[in-house]
Amino acid sequence: DNCQQWRRLCWSPNCSMLALGFSNGAVNFYDLFGSNLFNIPPPSTTKESQIWTPEHSLAGMFFISARDNSKKWPYELILVDYGGTLRSYYISPSEGFQEFHRFRFSKGGVSAVCWDAVHSLLVVSSSPEPTHVDLKKEPLGWGISAWRLLNEQPFYRLAVPSPEDLARVEARKGFVSWVSSFYSSTTFSVVFKMALSPDGQLLACLHTCGTISVWLMPSLRLHGLWSLKEQPNFDIQPDNTNKKTRANQLEDLYPVDISWWAEQKVIIARRNGAVSVCELNDLRNMLGETPEFVHGEPRLSPVCTQKGILVLECEIDHSQDGNSSSEEEESLINKSSALVQTTVYLIT
Repeated sequence: DNCQQWRRLCWSPNCSMLALGFSNGAVNFYDLFGSNLFNIPPPSTTKESQIWTPEHSLAGMFFISARDNSKKWPYELILVDYGGTLRSYYISPSEGFQEFHRFRFSKGGVSAVCWDAVHSLLVVSSSPEPTHVDLKKEPLGWGISAWRLLNEQPFYRLAVPSPEDLARVEARKGFVSWVSSFYSSTTFSVVFKMALSPDGQLLACLHTCGTISVWLMPSLRLHGLWSLKEQPNFDIQPDNTNKKTRANQLEDLYPVDISWWAEQKVIIARRNGAVSVCELNDLRNMLGETPEFVHGEPRLSPVCTQKGILVLECEIDHSQDGNSSSEEEESLINKSSALVQTTVYLIT
């Protein structure tokens, strides 16, 4: 896979199978011994599909219980790619797979998707309509929608925004709103990351403009919204960052991943390596004024015990000419130090 950063991993509900989604939309299944059970081919096998495009990469991959309670097919696998196409398959460890249906969300594609198992909702984000971008307190203004699963055609029904919500928004939208949409700073801001709270009652979102938003589930009512500059201590940089970099690269302060420590506490990772555990009411860091710093753009994963988090970091070294003993000794010390740092994944 030439674009490994676009791959996805997903465990079956009983943790007996691991699904690996490739950047071209193909999915391979493995058991706990690492044996390949079966493979779902990519959606397109033409020569043109061999040229990678992000529209076939998976924005989300989820196991759910089969809708018809079939004994032959215990699971259903839902695949949603960035092009906006949903593919559903019946899955069985012994029988393999069988395609169930396909569905199209948006012609403009999908930027993020998550499965709400508590309320049986599929939450999807895409580019908002130009006339809706000024509605910052509405999910419409950020391109967020929730879909209810159906057992028959068309298999999905829009739950949020409801027809009443759409009518209410259209009724108050006028010429001024239409004109202001062309000057809104959020026109090109979309949600690229979603994370449900442990109890499934809150949805945290990261936006490409640096904003963090939290929504009540399943109504998708706004619970909290913080632009980048409204986030406490967002501009703290690691000690080894020079002043020129601090002044010129505001994007390094943007959040890149978000997870949950508890129902009212979120974990925020920024592009500059800062990781903080924040109270939901004001986003104040519980670990102190200064966040923890790791190498690269960290990625987060909660642990089952809810007593910590897993942080994946990445360090890039640039090799230089010269093989003096002092440089080799210094390099060895740096590598040893980095090795120790990278083994510390659990932050408590």
